[in-house]
Parts: sequence; C-alpha cells; structure tokens
Amino acid sequence: MTRKLLLALGGAAVLAGAAAIGHAFAGPEKVEFPTNYKAGWVRIATIDRYDQKAIRTVYMNPEAWQAAAAGQALPDGTYLALELRPAKLGADGMPLKDPNGRFIAEDKVNGLFVQQKKKGWGAEYTDNIRNGEWEFAVFNADGTRHQANANVTGCMNCHKPRAADDYTFVAAHIVNTLKTTDGKAK
Repeated sequence: MTRKLLLALGGAAVLAGAAAIGHAFAGPEKVEFPTNYKAGWVRIATIDRYDQKAIRTVYMNPEAWQAAAAGQALPDGTYLALELRPAKLGADGMPLKDPNGRFIAEDKVNGLFVQQKKKGWGAEYTDNIRNGEWEFAVFNADGTRHQANANVTGCMNCHKPRAADDYTFVAAHIVNTLKTTDGKAK
C-alpha cells in the first residue's frame, strides 16, 4: 500500500472511532459536581466493600428524597452521589471496625461517582447501554473530573440490568423500604 492510502485508512479509522466515542460517551459533561452533598443531602446508605477494603456512602439530593415515592421511578432532577473512601487498615492489612462491626473510614475521599436524572437525557445512547434518563460522571475529591470520566460506558453497562430499580443499586430499594406510594415516610 502507498503511504497516502495508509494515511487515508488510518484517518478514516480515527474519525470512525471518534464518532463512536462521541456517541457512546455523550453525557458525563452534563453532570455537575454536587458541592454540598455532604452537608445538605440525605445520606441513604453506607456500604462496606470487603472486596475493595473501602466504604461507599450514597447521598441523594433533598428535593429528590422529598418527591420520591415507593413503587415509582425516581423523580426528574434526582442526583445520587456515591462517595468512595478507603477503610483504615490494621497491622494485618484488614479493615478496622467500629463497635458495630462496620468499617472505619479514612479521612481521604478517593472519588465521587455521580448519577443524575433529567428529562430528555440519554436519548443519544443506543438501547443496549441507555439507562433511561440517567447520566453518569466520575469526579475527584476536589470536584475536578476524573481522567477516565469520558468513558462511563462501564457505569452504564453495570446499571443497565437494574431497569426495574430505575437503574440504581441502592436508591430505589431505600425509597421502596422507607416511603409509601405517596412519598411519606413509613
């Protein structure tokens, strides 16, 4: 092959790849960092991850918490923030536990995974990865976007089978457990 043909084929491959990436990763830039999630949001779950020696804490914005009702999709405007912290480790390398047997978290935040729902979002995705009207983003503790933020396909693939729970692992279950169909606490 000639050099021009190789360059043309390589350029076409790059353009096709860029088009595919642009389509598959269309939404992380829509999601904003929730600056007040620790102070103003509802903490709905704390999960000890033995496989990661980490603690995941899930927060929901208060407007969504108030509007959420059992058996219904989470409302438009729902923000979920999953904060990841490493567990404090003992000399044996195992997580230290509090008197209730729960992991003790380090002060350091390793990252924040954010899932945000807005009417009309998600339409640019193919059906095999679309998660309703949810978008996903990954942030560093300081609010900057994580370097891998553009590739949230892993998030979408993981959450895709959770359609019955509005593409969430914890939030819909917590709402269904703690609230009635009219949104009031049980």
